[in-house]
Amino acid sequence: MGQISVEKSPNTGSDLSGNQQLKESSTFVDLGPLGLRYILEAGGSGYFRTRAVQRFIEEGRLFPVQDAPTFSYSVYAAYSRKAASETIEWALDGLKQVAQQPFDKWV
Repeated sequence: MGQISVEKSPNTGSDLSGNQQLKESSTFVDLGPLGLRYILEAGGSGYFRTRAVQRFIEEGRLFPVQDAPTFSYSVYAAYSRKAASETIEWALDGLKQVAQQPFDKWV
């Protein structure tokens, strides 16, 4: 999974090198689904998981910010050493299946 910076309108002159625009914003939301909903309704820009915004980019509702840095978003699983290996395999398989599902239920 990766993170991408998107904005409501294309070519607004956003320059996120150094994240200046984000630092100067009067609104800051630290919950992805809420922030995404806000940007879709009110405009603005922000960093989101690529999968969360891909549909909106394809629909032309959001646009990648040019020259904004992107970064990966790793997922880790912690479990007890005492857990049965078949239980761990079952849980990891379930997480992998969920990760493949469409992400549009968040918005």
